[in-house]
Amino acid sequence: MMSAEVVKCDITKDVPVEDIPALTRYVKGAVRNYEAFSCTKFRNGNLVVEKSVTTHKRKKRITIYDKEHEMNLQGERPFVSDNGLEGKYDGVCRFELNLTSKKQIREALGLTGNTLAEVLQAEGNPIQDFLVDVLAEDPSGKAVTDWNTFEKFAVLAACGFDLAKVEAKVRQYRNPRTTSIPKMMASFREILAGLPTSCATWSKEKLLDAVR
Repeated sequence: MMSAEVVKCDITKDVPVEDIPALTRYVKGAVRNYEAFSCTKFRNGNLVVEKSVTTHKRKKRITIYDKEHEMNLQGERPFVSDNGLEGKYDGVCRFELNLTSKKQIREALGLTGNTLAEVLQAEGNPIQDFLVDVLAEDPSGKAVTDWNTFEKFAVLAACGFDLAKVEAKVRQYRNPRTTSIPKMMASFREILAGLPTSCATWSKEKLLDAVR
């Protein structure tokens, strides 16, 4: 069995989190490039961040969800009861990274082969690595005190303070050959970070430390 090849795998990390919706709001608003990564919040609260690629072998995605909520679903109750798992996942946020090819598994885990023994003994942290690639650097926050800042605030408001929609509008109306999209998006992030509704309880550094 240990010499069998792993062709697909899901890598998970469970983190104690008091306010999972606040965490998912932070991640959704901190994606550094909404063309390179799609970010979808589902009705059940699950957040999926996926690398935008055309080939299946390069496809990689992470799902962030409330494990306590999942284990309390009716379909999971027999499993929880039969295995003595009552309360084990209370207040737990699960990060689940899907790797869908042998090459992805080797690259993500820093391996030269794909045997089950190698995968189980791997010391890499692909969840943290993926989040490093996904998340923008945290802005310091900027108050709306001048006209230029107010114009950007108005754009944020018109887009429902959704940075993915803001980036889409920037790409629609600004020439990428004469405009630095990352620089412009950084200015929107600064304003958003300065609002009372910002997810100040989370930061890139804090999240990366949580999944270490």
